[in-house]
Amino acid sequence: AGGAADGAATGRGTGVVRLTLRPAGISAATGRQAALFGREPTPEEVERAAARVQALLGHRAVTRVELGGGRGPGDRVRRVPYGDAAPARLPAGPWPGRLPAPHPATVYPAPLPARLTDTAGREVAVSARAEVSDPPARLAVAGHRAARITGWAGPWPVLEEWWDSAHARRMARLQVVTADGHAWLLVVERGQWWAEAGYG
Repeated sequence: AGGAADGAATGRGTGVVRLTLRPAGISAATGRQAALFGREPTPEEVERAAARVQALLGHRAVTRVELGGGRGPGDRVRRVPYGDAAPARLPAGPWPGRLPAPHPATVYPAPLPARLTDTAGREVAVSARAEVSDPPARLAVAGHRAARITGWAGPWPVLEEWWDSAHARRMARLQVVTADGHAWLLVVERGQWWAEAGYG
């Protein structure tokens, strides 16, 4: 689609005030999105559209998703610029500490700070034996109201690169459902809780 935008520079803080979209061409909806993920040959118009966007916004402006191995939900996803060859796939496993299905719908680019507490208001801790100090009762995630916990599962401990002290990581993941209808994937590392992803 081609478009035209009218901007106004009449005052401080004023930006785009109108956006008009004009279709460059119309075609029947035939479910061609599978081509973007390498499962079908790519239609010529899709290739042209991707090339135009990349020419305007840069080579990484159009990407496709490749799934690989990893423990966390964000570790499994690799974004490959459209037109590039798929990267060498990582081994299928085993991945000790890998998150069980169902997988989160949203993985945050940067984890959100969180506070997980028990009924007495104390911070919940996870021991080296993957046991919680007390059952979690309340969760507060940055940008969201604190909510009562109605269900939880885990923790799943993860120890990565233990042989290299400079890169070693010890963490644990916990799935939590709150009374406000949210479901979260939490991770604790060095005593700090983070919301790594969300379900639905």
